[in-house]
Amino acid sequence: MECEPTYEKLFAWIEESGKRLVGPTREVYLNDPREVPRKSF
Repeated sequence: MECEPTYEKLFAWIEESGKRLVGPTREVYLNDPREVPRKSF
């Protein structure tokens, strides 16, 4: 699964909205990829 286009759009929106990142970025997963079948992602 390729996330780069999503991040590019997100960071563009942040800049266009006059916002800025504060602190480290994080990813939150609602499912554990080690336990959930890939087709359920």
